[in-house]
Amino acid sequence: MTSGEFVASIQSADPAVGLRAVGALHRLAERVEAIHVRLAREQGWSWEQIGDALGVSRQSVFKGASLLEGHKLVTSIEDGRFRRYYPTGLLFGRREAHRPRAKVFADQFLKQLQSGGLTPHVLRRTDRQLLVRISRGKSAEAIDLTLDPYTTVLQ
Repeated sequence: MTSGEFVASIQSADPAVGLRAVGALHRLAERVEAIHVRLAREQGWSWEQIGDALGVSRQSVFKGASLLEGHKLVTSIEDGRFRRYYPTGLLFGRREAHRPRAKVFADQFLKQLQSGGLTPHVLRRTDRQLLVRISRGKSAEAIDLTLDPYTTVLQ
């Protein structure tokens, strides 16, 4: 979706189109927030500093971190008057376990395209991404599939 199409979808009179755009904005904001919170923590920021920068209380940030700890995604260590959080290997383990399924999905996806009379050209294939150009006649479209559902969380 181009920026012009995105702006048009936000301004659409059709609620379904507008709400899909709002959902896309929420997902984008969550990804950007996760990336910058991780960067801040790597640079030694406290949860209070992160909360101030986000415009939320330290308690709200702590509550989010506690939820992650409850799901065993992070561990905490008392460090003087601070509590420090570190990622566990849980998501990394799940990512590794997911790789064979992602490979099978990508293979089946390409076979389905071929059986549908399309000509897929694989531009890039990794264990996390499949970039395919699909052509039928003179027209061609590109599809960029993320094969790793843990990418956003781990980056």
